[in-house]
Amino acid sequence: MQFSNLAFGLSFSLNSDWFQATEEGNYSVGACYLVLDNLLRHLRFLRENICLLVVMPGPNEPNDYALDQMLAPLIKELLQLNKGVEINIQEGDNPATFRKQVVHGVLSQHIADLIARIKLGGCSGLKSELNFCLYCQARLSSLSVPSGFIREGFNHHDPQEDLNNAYFWRSLETAEERKAFFDFTGNQFTALHQLPGWYTSLCSPPDAMHLFYLGGMNRILIQTLVQPGMLTKRQPTNEDPVVCFNKCLDEMWIPKNFSRLPPKLGQTNTKIKANQWKLATRVIFIPLYMAFRVGNIIPNDCVPHGNNSLTGVKNQTAQAKAFHFTPTEIEFGTQLLETMCVEYICNNIPLPPNFHIMMHLEESMLKYGSLYNSHVWGMERANGVLSSMNHNGRGSGMLEGTLMQGWWEIANLQNL
Repeated sequence: MQFSNLAFGLSFSLNSDWFQATEEGNYSVGACYLVLDNLLRHLRFLRENICLLVVMPGPNEPNDYALDQMLAPLIKELLQLNKGVEINIQEGDNPATFRKQVVHGVLSQHIADLIARIKLGGCSGLKSELNFCLYCQARLSSLSVPSGFIREGFNHHDPQEDLNNAYFWRSLETAEERKAFFDFTGNQFTALHQLPGWYTSLCSPPDAMHLFYLGGMNRILIQTLVQPGMLTKRQPTNEDPVVCFNKCLDEMWIPKNFSRLPPKLGQTNTKIKANQWKLATRVIFIPLYMAFRVGNIIPNDCVPHGNNSLTGVKNQTAQAKAFHFTPTEIEFGTQLLETMCVEYICNNIPLPPNFHIMMHLEESMLKYGSLYNSHVWGMERANGVLSSMNHNGRGSGMLEGTLMQGWWEIANLQNL
C-alpha cells in the first residue's frame, strides 16, 4: 500500500555528508539530516524544517561497521514508524484540540553526493571495473567508447537481485568470502537494507549540483578548454583570450541578487562554489565568444571540436532544473546530454564517470519529478550552519556533541 494514499502517511528524504569541522581541515565530521517530503518544496529545505539526526564523530570517516552501528537507532525508529506510531495531532486553532492518530512514515530517498550514496548504499567505488555505476552494469572501460553513454544499450540493475546479493553477503562467514563476493557483484549489506521497499539503485537519485556544476561545467571549461591550451594566445601581437574572457565578465551587468559571480580564468585561488558554476552555465557563451573571436566572427580554425557540448549542457540544465516539465521534455534534455558525451568521445576527449551518471537522470526525474526535489543545496547550507558553530576547539567526541546541541538550541529558539 502506498503511503501517499494514507490520511497521515509521511515521506522522508535522508541526506548524509561529511565536512571539515576545523579551520585546519584535519577533522572530518559526518552529519545525517531528515526532511519531510510532504512539505512544499520551498519550505522543505528551510533551516527550521531540517532535522539533524546523527553527528558522526571524527577525525576520520567511519568504516562500514561503525557506520551501521551509528545508523542502527535511526533505522529502528524508521521501522517503527513504518508500522505505525500513535501520536497526538492538533485539530483547529481556536480553540486547539488534540486527538490520538496512527501515523505511518517511510524513507523515500537518499539525497547526497555520489560518494555518500555509494557508502550508505553498500556499492562499489568509482574505480571498480565491473560495478562502478549504481544504476546499470556498464563497465568502467566503456567510458572510452560511445557505448558507455548510449542509454539504449544500458543493462540496468535488477533492484531485487541487488537486495538479495546484499543479504547473501551478510550471510557469508569469512571476510575473504565477503570481499570476493563484493568485488564480483558490487553489493554489500548496510543498515538501510533493513527498511522495507529500500533499493539503492531506485532510492538514491543522482545529485544535479555535483553532476552539472561542480562536475560537468568545471570539466568542460577548465579541463577541456583552458588546460589543453585552447585559450592560449597564438601570436605575440594577438590579444590574450584569457584577458578578453575575464574582461567580459567584469563589464557584464549581473543582477545584485547573485552573491557569487562566475569564476574568472587564472585568478581563482580559492575553491569555486557550485553557485558560481551555476551562474556560469547561463552566461558562458558571451565571454567565450569574446575570447575566440577575430573581429566579429570566430574563424573556422579557432572553432573547438565538440562546440555543441556547452549548448547541450546549458539546455539540459535549464530543462532539468525547471519546476514544470513533461516526460517528452525530459527525454529531449537527456538526449542532448547523450549527444554531447558521444561527441566528446568521438573527438578523443576523455570523460569521467560523472558524465555517465548524467545518463541516468531520466529515470530519477520520472520518479521524483524536478531535480529540486532531490538536490543537496539545502543540505549543503545546513552543513555550513553546523560547521560554523563555535566549539572552542573541542575534540574526542565533545566537538560532535557541541554541534548537535547547538543545532537543536537554535531549533528550540525558533519554535519559541
